[in-house]
Amino acid sequence: MTRFITIQPIRENSYSITIAENYEEICIRVAEQIARAVREKPNCVLGLATGSSPLGIYAELIRMYRDEGLVSISMNTIPCSRKTPCPTMLT
Repeated sequence: MTRFITIQPIRENSYSITIAENYEEICIRVAEQIARAVREKPNCVLGLATGSSPLGIYAELIRMYRDEGLVSISMNTIPCSRKTPCPTMLT
């Protein structure tokens, strides 16, 4: 059985681990974590991965925007890839 796992740093030496049974479930759960961050800090800066792997996450965020009113006027995004990695800390 394939499982999907994400590991996200919360603070130094502390991580959030998300485990899901399929791609759709992991996309929804990660999108919910992003939405929570946007709601808590509307002027947040998000490092967004490029490529096809995160497309399901972005589709869920679009659905949340359209159906649930998720919006952040002052949020900034930075596209991240293997060629242009995200900075580890933004101030």
